[in-house]
Order: sequence, then structure tokens, then C-alpha cells
Amino acid sequence: MAKKTDSKSAQESKSNQGESPASAGKGEPAPLPFFIEGVFSFSGLLLVLVTLLIVFLSYLSGASLVDIFLRGLVGVLALGSVLWLLSYQVSSSVLSTRATRPSNPAKSTAPLAAGEAERKG
Repeated sequence: MAKKTDSKSAQESKSNQGESPASAGKGEPAPLPFFIEGVFSFSGLLLVLVTLLIVFLSYLSGASLVDIFLRGLVGVLALGSVLWLLSYQVSSSVLSTRATRPSNPAKSTAPLAAGEAERKG
């Protein structure tokens, strides 16, 4: 009986060694806010659709395969870098706002409420 519990604890410790430090002891890492997920999804979808549009219109105009490839590559690099910058700015501002927001809003509004009561009285 002791051997079975020892082997189970050994297996659990081996499985815990493979976890990242962020998820160790916490289960799953915290998900990103919905707004950031939406921005990432929208950026990826827009990039794919615009690239397909560039390739399709280039094909219809009779461009060679090398020209189509180069146009698609330049489009992906240009639009991808703009969308990356936009996503970076949005996620950075959302996460910094979330980090600076007080964890207990009742404590942060208590001095405000006390100050308003003094002004009214």
C-alpha cells in the first residue's frame, strides 16, 4: 500500500516539474480580457482577408506568380506591422489599466463618500 502512494506522489511531482512557473500551483494561467482577444482575432482575420483580396485581384489583373507573391508578401508585412502595433498598444493599455485598478472598489470609494458627506453637511 505504501508503494502505491509513493509512486503516485512521485508521478505527481514529475508532472508538476513540467509546468511553467506561472501556472505552477494555480492550475491554468489567467485568460486575457475579452477585449484583447477580440482585437487579436479581428487583426488576424483582417490580415488574412486583405491578403487574399490582394492575391485575388493580382491574379485577375494578370500578374505573374512572382508578382503575386511579392504583392502578397509586401501586403502581409505592411498591414501585419500596423495591426501588430495596434494590438500591442491596445493590450498594453488594457493590461496596465487592469494592473493599476484597485482590487477592492469599496475601499477606494470610501474616502470619496466621506468627503462628499462632509461637503453636504
